[in-house]
Amino acid sequence: MKKCIRCGQMVPDDTRVCDNCAFDFLEYEESKHLYESKEDPIVPKEQRSSLIDNPILCFVLGIISFLFMALFLFTADIIIIYLIDVLLFVFLTYYFSARPTKNKLKPFQVVGVWLANIAFSVTIFKIVYVLIDVLF
Repeated sequence: MKKCIRCGQMVPDDTRVCDNCAFDFLEYEESKHLYESKEDPIVPKEQRSSLIDNPILCFVLGIISFLFMALFLFTADIIIIYLIDVLLFVFLTYYFSARPTKNKLKPFQVVGVWLANIAFSVTIFKIVYVLIDVLF
């Protein structure tokens, strides 16, 4: 005998649908993994605030690298300070993305890394484009 998750009534083990509330046990078992959440990483007490800070910093640094990429992209020449800023903020974004984070804040970290990836890719594209333009 097993207990129905919805109504709490005891039902036989081979029951697919609860007779009392029509809860579908098979469907629940198939989709149960969608509702389970992973536990946050275990870190020392003095580093617990970094679990929140790391993904937010990653997100903000990704946005900043993307903005410097836009500045770098829309200037006529290669301006070294914009190039250095893009590379610096991309590096910092990658650095903070490798650090532990709370699982609920993981999407911020992922968006920050994607923005940094786009910034890095477009920056390399412009460098190659300008070099080809100069050489030919």
